[in-house]
Amino acid sequence: DSLVLSVLLGAVYLAARTLAGARDQLQARNAELQAGITRITRRAERDHLTNSYNRRSILEMLGREKARADRSGQVLCVCLLDIDHFKSMNDRYGHLAGDRILAAFARRVRGALRTMDTVNSADLPVAFGDDERSEPAPASRSAFGRVGGEEFIVLLPETSLRGALRCAERVRLAVVRRPF
Repeated sequence: DSLVLSVLLGAVYLAARTLAGARDQLQARNAELQAGITRITRRAERDHLTNSYNRRSILEMLGREKARADRSGQVLCVCLLDIDHFKSMNDRYGHLAGDRILAAFARRVRGALRTMDTVNSADLPVAFGDDERSEPAPASRSAFGRVGGEEFIVLLPETSLRGALRCAERVRLAVVRRPF
């Protein structure tokens, strides 16, 4: 009897160890898959050239922030940015130079947006809510995106017109201080 019991306990122990190992492997694999999903999601929502949010992402954020501002009565300011004479620079110096100008412009804008205000300086995602059924979390930070060509948007939730004007002036100064 005790031999049978010992064999059974040994078999149960081995089965439990095997299951624990399999569980640990599944947890590690799930973590890898989640990291992969996060990377793919980030790539899908970013403009590859400027590392700003792409048109679809920034316009979705704008829609959610507008709806949230309407519900809450909070202010929402939006800065529209357009690079003057970009087409002539692109035509004169070529598309590669134009791409470099767009990337440099985006870096300057991100640098002008205060790190406490912006997600793009630290490359952190905005907490706009991941589940469409749930209430989106307030952004309380600006978001910067490219809507097309040389046109960009900065979303400024819960920012007064005066604050938005100060932000726009910081961006303008960052761009005009050094020619491209």
